[in-house]
Amino acid sequence: VLAASRFISSVTFNKTSFAEFIFPASLNGQFNVILMVNWIHHIEPTELKKYIEKYFSENLLENGCIVIDTVQAPSYKFNHEIHFLTSGLSRKLVKIGDYENQREIHAIFK
Repeated sequence: VLAASRFISSVTFNKTSFAEFIFPASLNGQFNVILMVNWIHHIEPTELKKYIEKYFSENLLENGCIVIDTVQAPSYKFNHEIHFLTSGLSRKLVKIGDYENQREIHAIFK
């Protein structure tokens, strides 16, 4: 995801910086976008919700978004329900799209 983002940024001459973090590490700073895709199905829903709330309140700039994917396929360790993960947040939720393995991509805007 980061490699693709860096490539798109370089060919559009968009001055964007990227950083990687290891979940559930605390993030340092505030960001326009926090990408959490292709791995959250390994995280227990209550634990994931706790960190989404933390990143949303402490690390996301106003009008920024957290991008996550949820899967419902039974072969995944955890399936997540987007409304559970975002309940209690003062947010705008936008569904970006549907993909194989019953994967949905969502943007959670502050």
